[in-house]
Amino acid sequence: MNDLFNLKKYDESVTDEILAIKNRVRNLIRNSHWQKEGEYKEAILRKIIDRNLPKKYSVGTGFILGKKMNKPACSRQIDIMIFDSNNYPTLLKEGDDFYIVEPDSVRAIIEVKTKLESTKLINAIVRMNEIGQFVYYNSNEFREDLFVGIFSFEGYDFENYDEENIKIVKEKVYKLLQNEKLLGNIKKSYRGDGHSNYIVLNKDIFILRQFAYYTYQMKLNNNLVYSDFINYLQTFLINYGKGDYEYRRKFDSGTTLFELKMRDLTE
Repeated sequence: MNDLFNLKKYDESVTDEILAIKNRVRNLIRNSHWQKEGEYKEAILRKIIDRNLPKKYSVGTGFILGKKMNKPACSRQIDIMIFDSNNYPTLLKEGDDFYIVEPDSVRAIIEVKTKLESTKLINAIVRMNEIGQFVYYNSNEFREDLFVGIFSFEGYDFENYDEENIKIVKEKVYKLLQNEKLLGNIKKSYRGDGHSNYIVLNKDIFILRQFAYYTYQMKLNNNLVYSDFINYLQTFLINYGKGDYEYRRKFDSGTTLFELKMRDLTE
């Protein structure tokens, strides 16, 4: 294949770019300012995502206003939210990337983590499920879908994923997804509206939730998960509102390590 059109090399270069950014800030500040390191990574990921989005979308951090128990309420602060600023008003904008918006305008919400393992992973999934449900239940218009993502720079990392290491990761994550806290959260929304649907554990491994039914798939896609995440998100946004879901099949990438039907565990 002509290198000019080698998409795999391009996707790998996106991963290399993100890894370089991660290592650059870690090398300079070491372990002294974890919060600032996290904020820097969020800002960089926002810029990478924003590069190729349709112009009608804005990317930032901030809050979503709505109601809870029939009283005015707002979401938790969202690391990265993508919303339609062309067809909906922005309630507040401060600086370059802080926003407060209405639920109807929101198309994607993403939490960014430096490292996710064990109960931190479960807490992140439940937290994003709750924010996603808040968006769904406060939307006045018919909501076709919502991209709810979790992006972790590290988690369950190995130098190589040989048979033994794959077995270790599979067993740990499979057991973890059966956590009572997560199962209790799932029971609150039968269809899973607004629940996390794309979870990046590291540059090689991700968890995909099927939109049509509540099944988690853990997949291995060596060195391509970061770019897959961004490509899937961009394609989701481009196709939003068109009623065409065929594009999702194109992103059924990687090797499936396991499938877990969550509904079978909550009945």
